[in-house]
Amino acid sequence: MVICWMVVLFVLSGQSAEKSSSVSGKVIEVVATVIKPSFTELDVAEKSTFIGELQATVRNLAHYFSYCVLGTLLSLAMQTHSLRLRLRKQMLWALAIGVTYAISDEIHQYFVPGRSMQLSDIILDSFGVLTGILLVNYRALLRLFAAAG
Repeated sequence: MVICWMVVLFVLSGQSAEKSSSVSGKVIEVVATVIKPSFTELDVAEKSTFIGELQATVRNLAHYFSYCVLGTLLSLAMQTHSLRLRLRKQMLWALAIGVTYAISDEIHQYFVPGRSMQLSDIILDSFGVLTGILLVNYRALLRLFAAAG
């Protein structure tokens, strides 16, 4: 599942800026109708302005949540195939793999027409990976902290 999800992320990152904007624009229109039920009644200029205001937020959330899924999958894979690594090492390996993939994904985008490599995306992706890892290991971490304190 980890590799499948990485392929999905790679394909999405390989879309040209025009294609990526088109896809996110459609998602934003759906979000806009939920946030603002009167969205469908707006004229073209008002719709465009409203979509423009949502664009950065929706794209950032997409980065965060897609890498949260990656962190979750990596953590579950580590638990399944850890070869008796302690929880801390499992989490560190999952984080290292996820962050490395986020960096490689941004490098990949550098070579895609109209796309760029952005440090802010790497940071956002890394926090997504970390969140996924923490969600999977939440109970185990609580037990560790309870035993230590």
